[in-house]
Amino acid sequence: MFWGGQQVLSPEVLNRFRRFGNVVLLGIDPIGANADVVVAVRMDRGQVQVTQIPRDTFIDSEVYGSWKISELYGLAGAEAIQEEVEALVGDEFPYLVVVHGGTVAALVDALGGLTVNVPQRMVYTDHNQGLFIDLQPGRQLLNGQQVEHFLRWRGFYGDIGRLERRQEVINGVEKALQNPQTWTRLPLLTQVLEEEMKAGRLVTNLDLQTLPAIATGFAKRNTTITTLPGREGTYQGLSYWFAEQEDIPPGGLLTPP
Repeated sequence: MFWGGQQVLSPEVLNRFRRFGNVVLLGIDPIGANADVVVAVRMDRGQVQVTQIPRDTFIDSEVYGSWKISELYGLAGAEAIQEEVEALVGDEFPYLVVVHGGTVAALVDALGGLTVNVPQRMVYTDHNQGLFIDLQPGRQLLNGQQVEHFLRWRGFYGDIGRLERRQEVINGVEKALQNPQTWTRLPLLTQVLEEEMKAGRLVTNLDLQTLPAIATGFAKRNTTITTLPGREGTYQGLSYWFAEQEDIPPGGLLTPP
């Protein structure tokens, strides 16, 4: 594929993309102990199905016991979450992408920023993490750091609010990739991915050369974004997201709708 006389996607890469399978995407918190973001991406007959899995989703593992799915990362690694996602979604996910702090900002900057709707004034300060969030409301073009701040802001709606903001960012990525000018940035995107992988902030069993092709194809397909069905509730004094009512352990309570 050529754009402006420059080859941006080789036939070999496009062919590999056609064989691309389902992937689990994990975003790791700044401390590196939990997976704050758990997303399942399925490719099915020309459609992309994105399922957001709340980080408080209840997991009852025969090996590790009862935990929130985000906590499995620190206990057993990314592969343990990958297995639980397969059980929750009911599909195989052979590919895994693990993203650490700073990678999202670098990728967004490589795309030229993202246009998102900031629903309200967002202000938050955490001196221990060096985090200073200050975003004005309204639809606007955000740079990489601002997008990370948008995702990390501690709002009033807990995990559900984070899922809604994440969906807004996914929509922004989709719209950005529909712009033909973005295609000229794919070589830069590949370079950023390679740098992030060398730095250890991006870990994946995907061929890096397929990722720009995946991103381009993602925007051109019919994409649906959903959240794993379930209800909030408590078990042994802790709050969880119970994926299905039958998954609630004895003594667990659902939060009234």
